[in-house]
Amino acid sequence: SSPMKKYIYFFVLLCFVFCSKEETQLPDTNPTLPPIEVVEPEAPVVSSIIDSTEAYKTYSGAILKTFAGLSTDIALDYDFQNIEITKVFFETTDENQQPIIGSGIIMIPKTETPLGIVSLQHSTIEDNSEAPSYSALGRNEFTIGSIIASSGFITILSDYIGYGINNTQRHPYEHKASLANNTYDMLLAAEAFLVQQEIDFPENLYLIGYSEGGGSTLALHEKIELENTFTITQSFVGDGAYDKTFKMSFEKINPSIQFQLSSNNLPENPVLPFAIEVLKELHNKN
Repeated sequence: SSPMKKYIYFFVLLCFVFCSKEETQLPDTNPTLPPIEVVEPEAPVVSSIIDSTEAYKTYSGAILKTFAGLSTDIALDYDFQNIEITKVFFETTDENQQPIIGSGIIMIPKTETPLGIVSLQHSTIEDNSEAPSYSALGRNEFTIGSIIASSGFITILSDYIGYGINNTQRHPYEHKASLANNTYDMLLAAEAFLVQQEIDFPENLYLIGYSEGGGSTLALHEKIELENTFTITQSFVGDGAYDKTFKMSFEKINPSIQFQLSSNNLPENPVLPFAIEVLKELHNKN
């Protein structure tokens, strides 16, 4: 998928998506003056899914408005907020259902009432430096997420297994189950983090993804519906390999667009061999 097509897709999305104290009376020891103990409310129970957190970056609304303006000639009248970005390390599982620590980032706009929460699943990347928790502003989904956050939405991005904190492990490219589990656990970690920060979990939940992120988004959407823990407001996906069997069958009967697995064009399009390698490895293990 071309970079221009990718950023036009995300720009269209960007334009669219826009205690009480408890009193406990002890048994009377003095009938005329019963002692009363005031009990402070217990702290909210925070899920143990979070392993640790780390402050990462902060950006001003002014700089993010500038980055947003670079992608369009349309006047952007949004009120861009300052944002704080935190790395989150959380418990999840890999493609073999083995426990592992995953990583990702949470972007919080400095506003009293966020408009919603956006789970942005990143597209195919080639190097760990492109993973969200290793990124900075530039031509990447970290920047897209930052702009979305600055426009008023809490935004989260998982690195995926094989990137971020566990970058020495092979990334299970387009492996539906592990992508679903990892991004779902990231969402649970975000929920726990918001409890820690005393921020209400927004009512509106949006899922967004392009390329591999498109497939990840649909996998996450299905996982959320099965678990019935969150209510999805809307999902936006683009250019994902949603049905590989149909895609290969379609190309077989349409030779003019068929992708030939040959030494001549593998360097030009390494995505399919990457997926095949992962599938072969998983098949051998299972």
